[in-house]
Amino acid sequence: MISPAASAVPSTPSGELSPGLFAAALCVIFFAFYMTDHSVTTSQTEAFTQTAAEMEQAAGGGDTVRRLVFLSLAGIGLFLLLGAEARPWRITLAGGLAIAFLLWAGASVLWSVDAGMTIRRLVVIGCCFLAALGIGRRMSGEQICLLVLICTSVCLLIGIGAEIALGTFKPWSGDYRFSGTQHPNTQGMSLTALCLSAICLARKVPSWKTACYGLFAVGLLFLILTKSRGSAAGLLFALGMIWMLHTSSRFKFVAGLSIAWVLSLGMMFVELNGMKASDVSDLVLLGRAEDAHSLTGRAPLWTELSYYIAARPLQGYGFQSFWTADHIDAITDEMQWAIREAHNGYLETTLSVGLIGAGLLLAAVLAGMATTARMYLKSGDATYSFAFGMCAFGLLNSFSESGMTNPLFGPVMTCAALSQAVYFAASQPAAAPQEPSPLARDDGRTGPPYAWDSPAFPRS
Repeated sequence: MISPAASAVPSTPSGELSPGLFAAALCVIFFAFYMTDHSVTTSQTEAFTQTAAEMEQAAGGGDTVRRLVFLSLAGIGLFLLLGAEARPWRITLAGGLAIAFLLWAGASVLWSVDAGMTIRRLVVIGCCFLAALGIGRRMSGEQICLLVLICTSVCLLIGIGAEIALGTFKPWSGDYRFSGTQHPNTQGMSLTALCLSAICLARKVPSWKTACYGLFAVGLLFLILTKSRGSAAGLLFALGMIWMLHTSSRFKFVAGLSIAWVLSLGMMFVELNGMKASDVSDLVLLGRAEDAHSLTGRAPLWTELSYYIAARPLQGYGFQSFWTADHIDAITDEMQWAIREAHNGYLETTLSVGLIGAGLLLAAVLAGMATTARMYLKSGDATYSFAFGMCAFGLLNSFSESGMTNPLFGPVMTCAALSQAVYFAASQPAAAPQEPSPLARDDGRTGPPYAWDSPAFPRS
């Protein structure tokens, strides 16, 4: 077996791409998503987004370049999917629920308010699903994390360079938000993927530990600079959930008490030093406390959208077809700011495919998390925790953002990592006998020990 430290692309015994094919797939995937989701002038636009007129024009139909990009994703997905022989198919509960969701989304064209838009969105999601399946079947877990780490790191570098060139890189300014080539909230999701992939690779490939932790630190720094509260909270939640996977119940209990104790000490410190509540809230809200009472205008928007949901609660308005030009115009006039999303993944999905579709998708995500957690605990393969962590991030982030419900790089790579666990059975050769480790569990249970970097942690 090839050691991870001896190869430019980490190797696993269960189906992986050669370095050449991996590099080619990486280039296609990177340019596909960069051309559709990024713009070097984002930091110069008002509120980092499109105007209402541009949103209405985009809702009218996708451009030719965007169609070709998603077709290229479908092509690379089919190439990888049909060329793979190492991983046989299997359908788990999570995989079945995901297919049921896609079938319901496809059926929504029958009651959609804009059948043409629904069909276009179904083609896009179909292309992304094929890409995710191909990546999940042909790439190893290390390669998926490496692909995510490289793509997000390059996008971050391009974004920093774009802001410096445009003169908008001013982290010392009080109202500065790092956007790079995307909206700060979308950039926050991308940087979360960077951080989680770096953590997983650091624990999977020991020789890369220093570089991966360095990239994690850089990603975390710029995530803070985006001032995206939902992304920052989501990353902390994801890291906490991953950490809880490999700790004992006793340790979880002690850690919970310790956290409560630290928070109590913090409150005492604030009180004894006479700090104002506004100072503390400004720190917690990353310097964006001015609209915290309404979640930066989200609460009134959610109230307005609830009336639309009440009109079609079960079936919705058609898969990703609620935001027609008429709806954008009406809601923008009501809210007095340009809107093309619900800023809440749960509401967004309900508007799209109703409570039935939203329930199927949520059940698929939770079942997928359970599957990846079980496989991580069984094999000790840290790369399974990437999909688990991104799903945990999505569950929390979706309370304030809709990004994880859109065909963006982060969600598609999450689906690719999930598909490896829920659609394909990886055939692992028998492990060579090893000497018992002094840090191995002595409680009779299987799975990784409580410390990720223990000598007893199995490596593929």
